[in-house]
Amino acid sequence: GGKITAKVQHLGAVEVGSGFRLGHLEAEKLLVSNQKTALYGMSIQTPFSEVSDSLSMTYDGFSAFKKDFNSGVNFDVSLAEGTHVAIADLLHFDKILGQNAFFQKNKSAVAEISGHVFGNLNGLKGREVLLKLSPAMLVDCNFNTRNLLNPEATKEFNFKFKNLQTDMATMRQVIPGFKAPTNFDKLGKLGFSGNLDGFSSNFVVEGGLLTDLGGGRLNMKLDLNAGKEAAVYEGKLSLQQFDLGQWTGQKDLGKVSFSVSLQNGHGLTATSLRADLNTHIDTLGYRGYVYRNLNADGVLDKYKFNGRLSSADP
Repeated sequence: GGKITAKVQHLGAVEVGSGFRLGHLEAEKLLVSNQKTALYGMSIQTPFSEVSDSLSMTYDGFSAFKKDFNSGVNFDVSLAEGTHVAIADLLHFDKILGQNAFFQKNKSAVAEISGHVFGNLNGLKGREVLLKLSPAMLVDCNFNTRNLLNPEATKEFNFKFKNLQTDMATMRQVIPGFKAPTNFDKLGKLGFSGNLDGFSSNFVVEGGLLTDLGGGRLNMKLDLNAGKEAAVYEGKLSLQQFDLGQWTGQKDLGKVSFSVSLQNGHGLTATSLRADLNTHIDTLGYRGYVYRNLNADGVLDKYKFNGRLSSADP
């Protein structure tokens, strides 16, 4: 039932096997007991990373580390601004990350991260988390998760993005199996602020969009439990002053502002896609003339639209 407290001036170590090197660790206060281990006022340095602030782990006896580390050990980590973590250092501890194309390509990169992360590994939470990795990727969010490492339970998550910035090339690397058409690259820098809630294969995304071609709002529900062929989805999308000519490569087309309601969506492949569309086009530029108040209602079937177009434009 005792505890140990100390001030750590220097600690260095090298892990045999992986070669991971802890160059320097110091802490204003080290606390170790059968209920808690903590480093306060810490500074950790490796050849590529620098982490500072505080870290604590709480548990019901040291046996928790062996019996139920993922759920029985609770972390509380505060990372100060200026904390830098090398991707190469992360890969020493998580081999699964090393299988992701993004981390393979950027293993020499260094991420800037700050914020408060707490909970056990099965249910991590984050507040005021700011992550910067390369000019193409920035994440500023709060998040909650459940069942991350429990293979018998459904993974749950809730992200509230204050600011998410990326591009299509980065998304293809980060998201396994993501294969957006190449013309999506014309969107340039992508920005999103809003919520992402649900499960690993059934979720809702709602918020504001920003691209180099125009901005808008998205509110979409997607269920991938039965796979892409039988995916179920519905929602709404609106875009304002979107450069349709640049997007399609058609010089006759100008900018468009519209809103579309998508219902009874089924399938996300070329042979299975089908959805009911109700579209209102506020403005559409074509050959120098701006058309107004157009409506298009019908069915999108295997990337072909069958429906009716009406116009209130004089």
